Amino acid sequence: MSVVYAMFLVTLCMVFTTTELVSDQIPMNYFESCGFYTYLYAVSNSFILYLFTYVLRARFSGSPGKALDFDAEQFIQRFTAITGLNVQEIPCEANPEECLEQPRRFSIRPPSASQSQSLDQATEFRVKLMTSQNQTSHGSLFLRLGAIVFGLGTLIYTGLEFLVFFEVPSSCPSWSVLLGINPILYMVFVFIQMYFVFMHARLNINRNKIVAKFGMMHLVATNTCMVIRTLVKESVKELQYRVESEHEKLDWSKMFRNQDCLKEQIIGDTMENSSVYLFPFMIEYSFIGCSVVYSMWSHIGENPDYVVLDDNSGAQPISGQRHVREPLDWSASSVGLFLGLLALVTLIISMILHFALIDQHDYTTLAITIDSSIDSVINVCMIVGSLVGFLQIQNLVLINSHHVQADKIMIITGFGISLYNTFTSLAGLLNTSQQVLEDPAFVITNGFLELIQVCVQILFITDLRHRRIDVTQTSRPGRQVVTFLTICNLGMWITSNFEIQKVNSKPDQVEFYGFFPWIVIQRITLPLCVFFRFHSCVVLAELWKNCYRIKREERISTNSTASVISGGSTQ
Repeated sequence: MSVVYAMFLVTLCMVFTTTELVSDQIPMNYFESCGFYTYLYAVSNSFILYLFTYVLRARFSGSPGKALDFDAEQFIQRFTAITGLNVQEIPCEANPEECLEQPRRFSIRPPSASQSQSLDQATEFRVKLMTSQNQTSHGSLFLRLGAIVFGLGTLIYTGLEFLVFFEVPSSCPSWSVLLGINPILYMVFVFIQMYFVFMHARLNINRNKIVAKFGMMHLVATNTCMVIRTLVKESVKELQYRVESEHEKLDWSKMFRNQDCLKEQIIGDTMENSSVYLFPFMIEYSFIGCSVVYSMWSHIGENPDYVVLDDNSGAQPISGQRHVREPLDWSASSVGLFLGLLALVTLIISMILHFALIDQHDYTTLAITIDSSIDSVINVCMIVGSLVGFLQIQNLVLINSHHVQADKIMIITGFGISLYNTFTSLAGLLNTSQQVLEDPAFVITNGFLELIQVCVQILFITDLRHRRIDVTQTSRPGRQVVTFLTICNLGMWITSNFEIQKVNSKPDQVEFYGFFPWIVIQRITLPLCVFFRFHSCVVLAELWKNCYRIKREERISTNSTASVISGGSTQ
């Protein structure tokens, strides 16, 4: 039901946004001023505050440090008063570390029963905790750091949107006080969700699951609606700029009838000029929020923790050893690092040349040729690197894949790249215009190479997620490739961010599909392409760190075993 609820909200958002664009009867931002987005923000903020004030502060916390606050004597007294039974705790006879992993045991007996009967009929009594820690993080450290960076860009974007409200006259048809309240609510939502995602990435909620499921799905729907809303608004701005610059003889009055309210603004002009650089931050922040919250939703109620410690049990948390920080091992990374940096510099130079020459009529063809050539070379290098990496990582050890799930986010965003390159290649194949600037064979080849690169990279990452280095291995097979692919994806993420800002970066496609259809195609597929590159960079960096790391306890165990063997051989 929670999924149906989220789908209902997203459907409403799509219908409302489309209606604002095509209908003559209502102004732009009508549904935002009617309270739909206010509802999204208010409920999202309320749910996150509920998590902070109640769930995360509950007495039965899944954190071993907070579990020390549990008063066993008070619990026994309250249980006895309610049930009329005599309850006594059975001491744990194992060592403190094993006691931490075992449930607490209590003896329950009627008031008239003897002590001996109590011990003979002892039953296990476990207290289910409100929250627990998942075995793996719902979002890697790099992904959560990305949430902070993109969240700050989103706050700047929304802050400018809030300031624009004070420059819009109340006589404007779309003016509403909610247009000033909504940015405040959204900024609060962005900030507290950013904090929640970063600080509680391993949270599992085990009680009040219905509230948790609907709340998490509401957060997913809110982030999705923000992506839809932002893409539509920025597409409208791009169309308006096109109409004003080229004076097209089209009736765009339906779409831009409220833009007259923004003509004499200072901050409004600043926002229009800067939004092209800021709105990708908003989209990527929403994608990260969706992915992390969805992962939390999928783990609600799974593997609940029943372990509760008190300060009289004598068992000390073993978290002291878990938080021992080890320096990163940078071995077997130098070649991949410098080759990746070379590819990164090449991509950035290509991007600068492309956008510097694309608007110069005499050099437009040269700009497109340079950009396509560099992209093709980088894609070929990444394909070869992935294939070499496939062969090298076969020397790693396969691990139990029970807890390793398929990366659905990478598959979905990879589908976006497939769509974008298919549209691009189709335009190169079928474009019969005499003003084609790029060789059709070049367009098709470039699109085909990127499709192959995406598929091979997804397969390589999927295989590597199920492997890790053996404690006895001294080499790091495949790590150079992982380093190279990480930096290459970083470079392609940077160039894709700039490509999404300019529709005329693909003039042949604009000529073939038309300006408005190409905006729609680009605004739908390019955000997925951008996030695919960012997510790939994050996942590869995480695999670079985890798959080739030998844990401290494994190293100690191996050294101890070697010492025992050597000692036995000397005897």
